[in-house]
Amino acid sequence: MRLTSVEQVAPLMLITIDDLKRSLSRRLTYALASGALIAVAAAATLIIWHESTTRALGIEGYKTLLQLLLVVVLGGGVSLLYQAFNRQAELQAERLRLAEGRATAIRETRQRYLAELVVLYNAVKRSRRLLRARAQIHTTAGDGRLRLATYDEQLQLLLDAQLGLELMIRTMNAEGEVFDGVPQLVPSLKSTEKYLRELITEYEAVMPRVQPGATEITTPPKLADFIGPYEHSEFRPGFIRPVQAAMAAVESLITAPPA
Repeated sequence: MRLTSVEQVAPLMLITIDDLKRSLSRRLTYALASGALIAVAAAATLIIWHESTTRALGIEGYKTLLQLLLVVVLGGGVSLLYQAFNRQAELQAERLRLAEGRATAIRETRQRYLAELVVLYNAVKRSRRLLRARAQIHTTAGDGRLRLATYDEQLQLLLDAQLGLELMIRTMNAEGEVFDGVPQLVPSLKSTEKYLRELITEYEAVMPRVQPGATEITTPPKLADFIGPYEHSEFRPGFIRPVQAAMAAVESLITAPPA
């Protein structure tokens, strides 16, 4: 998505404002520290040269000046401590805000991947059921036949699912720490993608050999297994189990307590 000029400038403005605040805070701290040091030096001078200063200013003048300097010293020290405490509190709050934002972004990324995986899983199961219900032709001879139009339509949808898995695997590998802690995730998806790719490879081999005007074809062996009885098909170990393992892995990351 292309950023507008406002969206591009806003981060720079925030950085500039933050830098300005830090610069002003440092300058104020230096000024207070310098003032406090000068006041300490002046108070020490008054105490060391007590008699001379008293003769020059008088008793009351001497007391007033000494009290003023002590107030400056104490006030500056308290102010410096207060600023240091505030600065630490602000840094801690900023670190906490950044950590929470990062955790939220990671959680939302995981949820998005899980939602995409569920959609893909359901799409493949839907195509399988439609192929079983609408593509199969049961002949008296018992040989497997398929309606070509339905086969073509549903295999294109399976192609979309296979390409979606291929892209998901690539982007997951690029997400870094988002999927740390579940080493079985990507291998499970690769196993699933391989199973679908074999169906697509078979589809690519079958379609160019179809005669013009044909409406039926002999059921290809990979497709026959895909739509065959569930308990004997490779669909369960090749697709169902690895996808469910991948979904469980992502769910475990989403529901895990924060580190």
